[in-house]
Amino acid sequence: MSKLLSVVALLTLSPLGMAGGITILLDNFLTPPDGHDGLTGRSSERNSLVPDSWTCDDVTIETPVVLQGVAWVGYRDAGVTYASAEVIILREEIEDRGAFLLTQVALIENLAPEFNDTLPAQFDLVTYRGVVAGLAVGLPPGHYYVGVRLVDSFLGRNYLATTGGGTMGQGGQTIGIFRSASLGSPEWVFVDELMPATDFAVQLIGQFLLRGDMNCDGSVNVLDINGFVLALMDPAGYVEQFRDCIIENGDANDDGQVNILDINAFIQLILGGG
Repeated sequence: MSKLLSVVALLTLSPLGMAGGITILLDNFLTPPDGHDGLTGRSSERNSLVPDSWTCDDVTIETPVVLQGVAWVGYRDAGVTYASAEVIILREEIEDRGAFLLTQVALIENLAPEFNDTLPAQFDLVTYRGVVAGLAVGLPPGHYYVGVRLVDSFLGRNYLATTGGGTMGQGGQTIGIFRSASLGSPEWVFVDELMPATDFAVQLIGQFLLRGDMNCDGSVNVLDINGFVLALMDPAGYVEQFRDCIIENGDANDDGQVNILDINAFIQLILGGG
């Protein structure tokens, strides 16, 4: 369900091991203590049996962010080594069932998932909490769907766990979506066309944009000057040196680019403290 984007928890050290303003952007671990309700799951996987399956939940973003990572609860086969995961991000251009238009923002492949397998087993499958990091996808305000799936070269299955026991999260506007040609849904459909309406156990982790904050310490001041100059002169070098920061913070004039045209606006931000 769609949640108004809010700061659920500000983390000095996030579950992904990142710092510098990292926060939970969406918390769909609705059912304590493990974040899922144990009722069911939906296929979200890529393997030899199901070559293309996605389950996505949605989020409404009201202020620009950079999505850094995804955490989720799922069910997978025991004894299978899943070497990689994939994340898909879609933007809904028209929030109307009669005119359902999606634009793919990103498909991030070859992600190395980390697993916590200490949760009680469900449906003869391993229940796990997964995390992938290093996404660094900038998202302007809008309505998005985000999905994650495990990849196996043979028959390893994966299901995204439901949460909330059928009770929608606060601020819900639409239903999550699903696509899998091999499972009878070659086009994106709302999940309530296939199963009872539900939330899925997903957390989105990232950073809010703070224009001018080039060292991502949460403030805009003279300590940001070196980072701003580096971003102008050597963008790749900036990304390398400030791994937990957002180069888009240097877009001081808000024209969608970081370049010399931002200098005057950046000076004003410094003088005004952001």
